[in-house]
Amino acid sequence: MRFLSTVIIIALTFLIIVMNPIPSSACSCAELSSVQDEVDRSDAVFSGEVLEVTEKTNGYGYASVLLEVDTVWKGIDQTQVILSTGLGGGDCGIKFHPGFDYLVYASSSSMYDENHLETTICDRTDRLSGAAEDLDILGDGKEPSEQVDLKNGLGKTKFFPILVWGVLGFLVIGTLAFVMLYRKTKIDT
Repeated sequence: MRFLSTVIIIALTFLIIVMNPIPSSACSCAELSSVQDEVDRSDAVFSGEVLEVTEKTNGYGYASVLLEVDTVWKGIDQTQVILSTGLGGGDCGIKFHPGFDYLVYASSSSMYDENHLETTICDRTDRLSGAAEDLDILGDGKEPSEQVDLKNGLGKTKFFPILVWGVLGFLVIGTLAFVMLYRKTKIDT
């Protein structure tokens, strides 16, 4: 019985290690850049309403944000855009909320996903209601002209690897327990 307990503890420890834990990180930003410096540094500057936020777990936890673009100042010309950001807290991510309008300063990056636009709390990205100073400096902007529908491109959270490891681990532990109990009952008889 002691051997069975040891095997189960080792198997559980192995499962905990390989279940793809999300790395932790800390965020530190210098003071925010001026509006003009932020525009110069960004690949895209636009405002729009958040339609959907989907959390993903491909290595690092992050969020994909689908926005309906209203006004563009730089970099894009589509009516919708998918943006990547951290989940908030120590990873510099911004908590986007569906139904709210945002002024977004974004850069091309593959940090979270395949070469998407991304933004962090170190950028001047903010709810539109709190970005009056930026809007005054940016001026009018223009409406995007290319109609797109990116709703299907957002994807869903990928829990498949965790599920596979969990099921396999459960099967291994169950098989080991069955074999050990079978041997013990055979020895006792």
